[in-house]
Amino acid sequence: MVGKSKWYLFEITGRQYALDIMEVLFEKPKRFSELTSACPIEKTRSKRLRELEEANLVEAESQKVKKRNFIFYKLTKSGEKLIKYLINFKLE
Repeated sequence: MVGKSKWYLFEITGRQYALDIMEVLFEKPKRFSELTSACPIEKTRSKRLRELEEANLVEAESQKVKKRNFIFYKLTKSGEKLIKYLINFKLE
């Protein structure tokens, strides 16, 4: 994020479906197709995941399931910290 605006995280997480995707990934790593409930539009889902990866909030990893490799998306440590903070944040 070097060279990015100080508001970069707000720009990325403020985009439609970004926080919904992060909230679902907070539960456990998911495959692209399992994120449909958080973002039903495939093109947008792909774009948001790419943006969240670039912001170091989400990462993709390959996992073997029944002799097949699948890509799973999960929150990074920074992504976990951010979503925990937002979930626990309360306006007074």
